[in-house]
Amino acid sequence: MFNEKKCEKAIKLLLESFGEDVNRAGLIETPRRVMGYWKELLEGTQYTNL
Repeated sequence: MFNEKKCEKAIKLLLESFGEDVNRAGLIETPRRVMGYWKELLEGTQYTNL
């Protein structure tokens, strides 16, 4: 199961570890956008062929 909140938090922490200010205008929505990317990318892992 994909946990959106945990994913967003992890992305935010990653950006902070790079020294980025996650509250600046250009990055405020980035954790949500990146989470959406990963959610879509991994969507196929939720299905089985059974």
